[in-house]
Amino acid sequence: MLIDDYLPVGATFVQTSNPNDYNKEHAFSHQGNRHPRTAYALTADNDLLLVVVDGRTGSAKGMTAKELTNFLVRHFNPRWAANMDGGGSSTMYIRGHGSKEKNDVVNNFTDTDDNGKPLERWVPTHIIIQKYATK
Repeated sequence: MLIDDYLPVGATFVQTSNPNDYNKEHAFSHQGNRHPRTAYALTADNDLLLVVVDGRTGSAKGMTAKELTNFLVRHFNPRWAANMDGGGSSTMYIRGHGSKEKNDVVNNFTDTDDNGKPLERWVPTHIIIQKYATK
């Protein structure tokens, strides 16, 4: 949870000044270091925001949970927000908006093959937003 009823809990989640003091699989390490991230937020007007943060590239370093929380508060002030998957799994596809080379993925891939070529990562879980047809 990043924001709970306007309270930016993600800004204080990591209780240490050095998240590298923890095993890399520990939650404080994950949340305290910069990574690509995927989050959702819900505003007071019930607008759903889907956010993906690039990272692990020459032009983007990712965000910590605190940085992502502060970004969401500063730009959107949502009532609720949660960090979802991250790392190489952070991928956003928007039909008709991404490049043809990346199959409409609008952010940068963070995984590479042995030659440094960007790779799409197969992820078994997805959130699909689709227009609902009414009669």
